[in-house]
Amino acid sequence: MKLALDDACLQPADIGHLNAHGLGDPEVDIQESLAIHDVFGPLTETLPVTAFKSYWGNPGSSCGTLEIVGSLLGLEHGLVMPTLNYETPDPKCPLNVVHGEPLKVTNKTFLKISVTRAGQASAVVMSGI
Repeated sequence: MKLALDDACLQPADIGHLNAHGLGDPEVDIQESLAIHDVFGPLTETLPVTAFKSYWGNPGSSCGTLEIVGSLLGLEHGLVMPTLNYETPDPKCPLNVVHGEPLKVTNKTFLKISVTRAGQASAVVMSGI
């Protein structure tokens, strides 16, 4: 995430939302949350986070691409789409998860995180139209 921000010449405060890997596995989600906190620090409290696997499960290698498209389509309408079925926050993953209704936003720059079971990780900064 830090390298993606550096490559885009952006600071954490420039990101409008984070599209998390959001696997729904407690151990993986805790590690992802810790990494997000490491990069975004106190901004993590207000940074909107969404996870699209809640819509279609884990389609494997196409997942990152689908999730980027999900953010871009939402941002066409000035929205961050909610994470489905998110009802009870996990205190071990203190993130500002968008849930219930879409969130209206004006900042159309987002960071997408993807990871694999083998420990590979990628992050890309994108901007909607």
